[in-house]
Amino acid sequence: MQSHKNLFKLVMIFFILMLTPGLNRPAQAASAKFIPKLFIGYNYNDNVDSVDDKYLTQLEMQWVDYLLGMDGNIKSQYYSFTLGGWAGYSQYVNASTELEDVLNVKLRRFDYYNLSLYGGFQYLRPSFAIDLSDTIKQDRRIADIFETAISEFSEIYLYTDNVATAEVRFNAGQRSTFLFRYDYETITFPEPESDYLAAPADVYRHSGFARIDYQVSPKAKIALDLQGGQWGYSAVKVPVGGGRWVERDLADYNYYQALLAFEYNFTPRSSIELSGGAEQRQYFGESEQRDLMDHILPVGRISFYSGEKYRYSLSASGEYAESHYGQDQFFTYGQGGAAFTYYFGKTLYAGISGSYRQDTFNREMLDLENVWSEDRVDSVIIAQASIGWDVLRKYDTPYLSLILGYGYDWRDSNIDGEIGDYVDGYRGAYYSYDAVVQSAMFQVQFNPTIFVGSSK
Repeated sequence: MQSHKNLFKLVMIFFILMLTPGLNRPAQAASAKFIPKLFIGYNYNDNVDSVDDKYLTQLEMQWVDYLLGMDGNIKSQYYSFTLGGWAGYSQYVNASTELEDVLNVKLRRFDYYNLSLYGGFQYLRPSFAIDLSDTIKQDRRIADIFETAISEFSEIYLYTDNVATAEVRFNAGQRSTFLFRYDYETITFPEPESDYLAAPADVYRHSGFARIDYQVSPKAKIALDLQGGQWGYSAVKVPVGGGRWVERDLADYNYYQALLAFEYNFTPRSSIELSGGAEQRQYFGESEQRDLMDHILPVGRISFYSGEKYRYSLSASGEYAESHYGQDQFFTYGQGGAAFTYYFGKTLYAGISGSYRQDTFNREMLDLENVWSEDRVDSVIIAQASIGWDVLRKYDTPYLSLILGYGYDWRDSNIDGEIGDYVDGYRGAYYSYDAVVQSAMFQVQFNPTIFVGSSK
C-alpha cells in the first residue's frame, strides 16, 4: 500500500511539472487527452481445442467481453506521460457440446477478469529520446503471445503477460541514428480450471536490441540490426494417465541474431524494407525428455506498405525464421501475407487479410526421432475479414464504433495421427495436428475523447 501511495505522489508531481512552466526555461504549452473506454464484444469459436475433431470431441464456445477503461496522455514540448488500460469481465455464455462432461468443470468456471494496463514516459529532444514503458495483460487469447494463431492450446488457458521496456534513440551526425532497447517479459499461467488440463510452462525473457541506421540518400537507408536474449521455462505438468501428473523440466536457451537491412521510400506514403542475416541458438539447462541441438539458421524478412489516409492501406510481408516460445518443440517457418483496408468514407471501412505459412519441426534438432517417423510439416492458412463503422466522430477521432469480424484458421499436418506417422515402438498418443477453426466477433466501442489544450 505504501508503494502505491508513493507512486501516486510521483505521478501527481510529474503532472504538476508538466503543466507548470520551468523556472529556467520559457513557458511551454502543455496539452492533455483523456479517452474513457467502454467496450462490449461477442466472440464465437467453433473449435477451442484446435485439434482434429476425428480424435477429440470438437467444442464450440461463445463468450461476451465487458470492458471499461481510460487512456490518458499529457505532453509538453519535450515530455510525454501516458497511462491507460482497461479492466473487464469475460463471460462464457454457451458451449454447444458436453463441456461439463469432457473437462469435468462447469462452464462458468472459465469466466475470468481480464486486464490490460499500460504506462509510459517519453523524454524527447531533437536528437535524443528516452522511452520507458510497462504493459500488463491478463487474458485467454493465447494466440496473442504464441507465434502461431492456431495452436494446440487455443482459448482455454488463462495467462498474465508483463513486458517492461527501456529504449534510447539518438542521432550521430546528419545521417546516422542509433537505437538501443531492453525488454523483460514474464508469462505466467495459473492452475487450470480442470484436473484434465495441464497448463503451459511459465516463461521469462530477457532481450536486447540495437539498430544503427545510415541515410544513403533522401529515399534510401541501410541498417544493422543486432539482438540477443535468453528464454527460460519453468517445469511443466504432464499427464501420465490414471489421473496422475509428473513435472518435467524444459530446455532454456540463449539466442543471438544479426541482420543487415535496406529500406527504400518510393513516395512519402509507400516504402519497402528487406533484411537478411542469421540467428544462433544455444540451449542450456536440463530437459528431461529432449536433448535439443544448438544450431545456426538463416533469417530473412521483407515488408511493403502503401497507404493514404481515409482512402486505403496495403501491407505485405514475408519472413523466414524460427519460433521463440517453443516448450521443447520449436519450429522454423516460412510465411507470406497481405492486409488491405479500404475506406468508403471517413466513417465506413472494410478490411481483409490472409497469410500462408509452413512450419517445420526438425526431428534431429528437437531430439524427436523416437516419436515421428519424419519431420513434422504443418501448412497453415489464416484469413480474416472485418467491416467497421464509426457512428460518431469528433476532432477527427472515432467516439462510437461498431465492428464485425470473421476469422478462418486452417492447419494441415503430415502427422495425421496414423500409425505410420509415428515410429515403431512409440508408446504415446497418436495425435493429429490437423485443425479447422472458425471464429466470429461483434464489438461496440465507445471512446469519447476529452481534450485539454490543443486537440492536435
